[in-house]
Amino acid sequence: PIPAISAEENNYNGDIYCLCTDTDIARSWVPLQPEKSRIIYLAPTKRARDRLRLYGVKADRIVVTGFPLPEYPLTSSLEKRIARLDPLGIYRKKYKDLLGTATHSRPSSRSSSKSKKLTTATVIEPVTITFCVGGAGAQWRTGVTILNSLNEKIKAGEIELNLVAGTSKKIADEFQKAVVETGLESYIDNGVSVIYKPDKFEYFAEFNSLLKNTDILWTKPSELSFYAGLGIAIIMTAPLGSQEEYNKTWLHLIGAGLEQYDPRYTDQWLFDWLKSGWLAEAAMSGFINASKKAVSHIEDLVLNGKKTEIEETHLV
Repeated sequence: PIPAISAEENNYNGDIYCLCTDTDIARSWVPLQPEKSRIIYLAPTKRARDRLRLYGVKADRIVVTGFPLPEYPLTSSLEKRIARLDPLGIYRKKYKDLLGTATHSRPSSRSSSKSKKLTTATVIEPVTITFCVGGAGAQWRTGVTILNSLNEKIKAGEIELNLVAGTSKKIADEFQKAVVETGLESYIDNGVSVIYKPDKFEYFAEFNSLLKNTDILWTKPSELSFYAGLGIAIIMTAPLGSQEEYNKTWLHLIGAGLEQYDPRYTDQWLFDWLKSGWLAEAAMSGFINASKKAVSHIEDLVLNGKKTEIEETHLV
């Protein structure tokens, strides 16, 4: 919100848009006299819209756009992801009609003849986990703990782990060091990857590309909560700040996120969640309940002066 409020304070003569980046927001998002503000708020959820109204922002200054997610084909990747997250076919058997509607197909509950053993379950491909630290590098040690716990699963080809350091070389170095110390150096980029780019725009592009093959996004319930809309299951670390508490609540309410158990024992509880189909259910819940069309809504408004909003059916 700071650039938008600053632009208004300094009498910027063009339109001012503020893209809200949490599912529910705090008072700091709006100026001291919000009823007089000319900032146009692009709210990702109806909850964010309602909060802005409570703070005094006029209704005609708020557009509910949904989440600004990458616009690549989703249904084909969703079908494959659900299969990986549901190795015993429990979720797919129970909700085959829903899956058929969402993916325009009738997914089979049987796995490929090339499958590998996953405890007592079977998976078509390795399950890909992307662990992300915050912009300030918070909770990076949790990523190292997960790496240690999943060591043997990575070597067995059952798990692929992406450790995302963002633009922090310090965190990237710590992740690289941990990979070597766990004996996984020969599995770099073929079982475990450290994602680091010093340039933010290069990092954003790399991260968006990474999500295409991500099955589980393990993160604080930050603005990355949006990515539940791509049909990616979310595992949450502890929230930092009130806005992340709201995001955590939102992920629970729409059924798209689960809170982590003790990371030291990831190799145990994670595979129990996979066998139960819980992670497949979380992925599908996010895909169904979170709007993904914000990019086109924002383009319509900013570039063409046309106001369009998400459908009333979305539970946001």
